[in-house]
Amino acid sequence: MPALISFVLPMIEVPAQSNTIEFIMLGILLISIGFIRQSEGARMSLFIRSFVNESLASQQIRQERSFNRMAIPVFIISGFSVSLFVAQIAIQSDRFEGTHFLTAFIAVFASLSVLSAGRFAIYSGISWLFNLDKLMSIFSFNWLLNVFILALALIPISAFIAFGPKGWEYVLVQSGLMLLIGFYILRAVRMFSIVRKSFKVPLVYNLFYLCTLELLPLVIVISAISKQGLG
Repeated sequence: MPALISFVLPMIEVPAQSNTIEFIMLGILLISIGFIRQSEGARMSLFIRSFVNESLASQQIRQERSFNRMAIPVFIISGFSVSLFVAQIAIQSDRFEGTHFLTAFIAVFASLSVLSAGRFAIYSGISWLFNLDKLMSIFSFNWLLNVFILALALIPISAFIAFGPKGWEYVLVQSGLMLLIGFYILRAVRMFSIVRKSFKVPLVYNLFYLCTLELLPLVIVISAISKQGLG
């Protein structure tokens, strides 16, 4: 172990002035997660385990009040982590060359917040129009669960992009993007399956939902990333 530590430590850079903001943001993320872990340890454990346990997820959805206590802080932490990673990608592109990292982060965080609010507004409208309150609860829980697990997975990647050994940025960025796309598709398929099983919605409407509210935004994002030459 000492030999491994002595090998790895020289490869890790001490935060330079240009990385100070990323260092502070990562610190805020870890402190926030630790605080929730301390104050809502049992609920947080159940919430995370729901990712691989559908019956536990259903139980959490039924206990909506318990879940709602964590919803806002979990949403903020998730948006913070995803925005941090996307901002790290953005400042490496030609289009955003010279952009201050904090400016890129704020722009990304604001954009993701608006997109999330729009998506929730659409689902709330559908829920109200067709009296599908259960659908809204299922969507909210699964959306937040997936994005939170994604956010946790992106934290070490963001840390290594900022402070890890040079030359690994491309691999780390591609790994993070694969995670983003993978979790996005997983959530879409999960919602497709839940809606089909629980609400007996015809297949054609499920496919319409999958293509318009899930896959189309993903295609747009991937196209935008490709045009920026981030790969």
